[in-house]
Amino acid sequence: MAFFDFLRKLVQGGKAEEPEKEKVSLSDLGAWVENKIKDFKPQEKATLDFIQEKVDFFASELKEKINAAESFDLNTKKAEDRIKSAVEEGRKKYLEAVEYLIGRLNNLKKEGLEEAITDTDKIFSDFNKRSRLSYERATILIGKEMGEIKESLKAFSRSLIKIFDENKGLVESSRLVFLIKLKLSQSEKIEQEI
Repeated sequence: MAFFDFLRKLVQGGKAEEPEKEKVSLSDLGAWVENKIKDFKPQEKATLDFIQEKVDFFASELKEKINAAESFDLNTKKAEDRIKSAVEEGRKKYLEAVEYLIGRLNNLKKEGLEEAITDTDKIFSDFNKRSRLSYERATILIGKEMGEIKESLKAFSRSLIKIFDENKGLVESSRLVFLIKLKLSQSEKIEQEI
């Protein structure tokens, strides 16, 4: 899946644009790091808020499609009771998995953009594992309604990929600044011990 491949590359340090080089003296490094962190926080917060707006819109859009799939009457289809039972079970489990996906996306940790990307990857990966067979069972007799839900999920994942791709530079820069902060604190600790 393209969504998961993209997220893995982003989290594992896929090639991003070269950040702008700045010269900072060692004595000014601590203040520079703190200023950069202060600069990144509002950008990350704005991006996370935008993602949350997307999740909220997606959830409300998906509720309508879930209701349509739930209200589909299987008795209108000519099929054996055994098949109808399997389809009903598949529909029930798939819709539960979709609602669980929405709940997890709504409860996504808002700590940082990189963590949000990692968590989103895990959420979608778990969803695909949990729902694939149920979806296939449900689409035997309920193709259109279930297909609309799946298309909404695809469109939402594409929009998330676009957001994450647009903010790849921010994630890389933030990661670099926090690495510098860690190394700086380690250096200060070694100096104190000496």
